Amino acid sequence: MNLGAINTAQEDKAGVVFRLLPLVRKGKGGYIRDDSLEVRALFIFNGPAPRGSSAEPFNFDPGDGTMRYMDSDLPYLLACLLGVRPPKHEVEISMNGTSLKLSYDDAINALAADITVAPQGGKAGQIPIFDLSEEMDFERLKKEVSDAWEMAGPAPIPSAATAVTNIKVEDGELTGDDVAVDPTSMYIPELTDLLGIDPAVYRQINAAIASGKRHLMFYGPPGTGKTTLARHIASVLPEGK
Repeated sequence: MNLGAINTAQEDKAGVVFRLLPLVRKGKGGYIRDDSLEVRALFIFNGPAPRGSSAEPFNFDPGDGTMRYMDSDLPYLLACLLGVRPPKHEVEISMNGTSLKLSYDDAINALAADITVAPQGGKAGQIPIFDLSEEMDFERLKKEVSDAWEMAGPAPIPSAATAVTNIKVEDGELTGDDVAVDPTSMYIPELTDLLGIDPAVYRQINAAIASGKRHLMFYGPPGTGKTTLARHIASVLPEGK
């Protein structure tokens, strides 16, 4: 099954989300498509996907859970379906002349029943579902992603690993010159003197650096520590000023 394509030319995609639009079979009369039943499929990799172009498809076999990319197996750490509407959301369909109501919960569960996933280091089984309309499920998903990365260990080094040196802070953005540096060797510790920054922010920064990101952009209201955090990162990275 061709899930679609993303641009992996920069080797900076450690995860990908695909849109799935379920088709409801209405007997011998064909299928019904209702875009309000859209479901997202999330795949998380241990490091960036291999370098390719925007036309390279991700091929997934829902029968055994294998993923292939550029004619090679592509292991993934986590895969799940993301519900983007409340489970009680309903659409009305006509089945052999009879009007019926189909809930979003019914649609996503029927989809999940036909999809097997086989995450790296785990057991094959039915794809899990996370309801993003519920804060609890959203927090559970973030923990699942964090735990998967932690269990997997350091990500593989991209084929052309780069980092930035001669770092400067300009308008809240870190910029610098590209040189060959192993990004997995760099780590930004928490700045304990800077209050109000969630530890998750540092995890995201380190994940971005480890995946080969060469620019970081900070945004938010004035006085929330953006410039201080940027200068802290610049002081830790090679040749930071």
